[in-house]
Amino acid sequence: MTVSVELNSVTDEQRSALRSDVFAKLPPKGVYSDAVEGADVELFRLLGQKDLRVLTITDRGTRGLGGPVRADRPAEDGDITDFADLVFNIGQPSDREMGGGTYGFGKTISYLVSRSRTVLIHTSTGNKGRTQQRLIAQTIGRQYSYRNRNYTGRHWWGVQRNDGSIEPLIGDAARRLAARIGLPGFATSETGTTIAILGPDLGGQSPEQVCNYIAEAIAWNFWPKMVASDGSRPDMVFNVSMDGRTVEVPDPRRTAPLAAFAQALDALRACDDEGASADDFPMQRVSRIRSQRPSADLGWLSMNAVPLASRQPLDCGLDDHEQPRTAAAFEGPAHHVAVMRRAELVVQYRPGPALPDKGLEWAGVFRTSVEADGAFAAAEPPTHDDWRPSLVSERRQRTYVNVALRDIKAAAESAFAPALQQSGAKVEASGVVVADQLGELISLAPGTGASRRRPAMGRHRTSGSPTARVEIGRRWLETSADGQSHLCVEFAVVAQQGTKGSLVSAVVGAAGPDGVSMERDAPLGAPVPIVLGFWKGSRQVGDQAVEVPADDRGKWCLRVLQPADVGTVVDLRVEPAEGAA
Repeated sequence: MTVSVELNSVTDEQRSALRSDVFAKLPPKGVYSDAVEGADVELFRLLGQKDLRVLTITDRGTRGLGGPVRADRPAEDGDITDFADLVFNIGQPSDREMGGGTYGFGKTISYLVSRSRTVLIHTSTGNKGRTQQRLIAQTIGRQYSYRNRNYTGRHWWGVQRNDGSIEPLIGDAARRLAARIGLPGFATSETGTTIAILGPDLGGQSPEQVCNYIAEAIAWNFWPKMVASDGSRPDMVFNVSMDGRTVEVPDPRRTAPLAAFAQALDALRACDDEGASADDFPMQRVSRIRSQRPSADLGWLSMNAVPLASRQPLDCGLDDHEQPRTAAAFEGPAHHVAVMRRAELVVQYRPGPALPDKGLEWAGVFRTSVEADGAFAAAEPPTHDDWRPSLVSERRQRTYVNVALRDIKAAAESAFAPALQQSGAKVEASGVVVADQLGELISLAPGTGASRRRPAMGRHRTSGSPTARVEIGRRWLETSADGQSHLCVEFAVVAQQGTKGSLVSAVVGAAGPDGVSMERDAPLGAPVPIVLGFWKGSRQVGDQAVEVPADDRGKWCLRVLQPADVGTVVDLRVEPAEGAA
């Protein structure tokens, strides 16, 4: 399935066709602005604007909008009613397996985006063994009265029948008119649907910023559909463009923090869909969420901790205090569980405990089971952006939702809150304790990019009273000019008063099976981490060790060559410098 979103300028020829062949008859002037709640321009005025734009959302590879073209015609047994449900009916429940919406809220949004509350719908669907194209236009407003008659505020443009009803333009006539007004066409026998939003309200953003926002919003909401765990083609491919120029949609596999969520989903799918064991994923926390009374499988939860990777925000134009700067669901390091139903559309990112280490973040995914999916559908409000147990009328299903939300929260706190508590209690004693605890967290799962795992630990192994300690700071990944991945570990040395300096050295190695201990004997020919040296700012000051003056409280950086798909353990050791007391 391919989904394309295009924001295009309307040409003079297309505008002329819209006025003469689509909207030839308009509601009476003077009532239309009041009739269309929230609209800031009447349709006939919108069609006369030189800077008119149209936003089209197109899917291909779907079955299109089939079934009867009128809502008052009963469907035959087993027949679909997609066209009538979208065009004429609001709030039809989804009766399809893996179906999405249930309220009709989503399709209403498309009208609200239009400055005149007007959309055009062009579809190609199977009809009696052949493909058939259909084209219709519609406006949704509020009720109004005109010349002693009441009107619903809903208007359709198509083919008017003798009984006054409106049906879509059919076949070649629909295809030709769609081409004249600039809608994307269909290849022979191709099926799908295009919804064209006339005169979209850009909300003060530039067209470029709007397209950037759409591209980023697609990635954050549809990334499960964009990633395939078995190497096959993703379920959905998205394209965004503006006046023919491509706007890149972020790749979830290469975009932080979505890559961490995608890795969690990989493990979840393997356990739930392919029968794999959670033991097959020692670097992740994968568990089944169950209800005991009543007994039911509610879904699978997968969580992992990864190195904090840099963000590359797009210019979406939303930089005021009332709106987020980007379309991202949250800012800062990830400490969330993305919850979704079987259709794998993100419902919500539910926050959990944030990690104390500035160089780490964690991501989780919960997906409902087949048997419990209906309960969570009932818990969603019309916006489909939350699970609210209070919305579920059936007691058993309400229990399912309550138990799942409770256990998701408990699992996240069990996995990640201990590090938060320990770091807060012992940070004054030693930064090493924090690093050791976080090493356990990092061992849970692969990271992003070339580095798949990165336990990084600072330890002090001298006997007796130590003269100095190492405090571990941020940790991050950098890509060198030749494409190699470098693990960077920031640290500071705190020496006791009266000492003259410390010598810091580093021992690195591949992580053992537990993800924390260092593997001493790597297999012959296997890639291993290599110490590249120590840096102070932008200057390299040491290779395998560096001498730190006693009065130095600044930040130092160790760089390690990080092989792909290899967990790395970093052991920072500190001892008195030669000649120091």
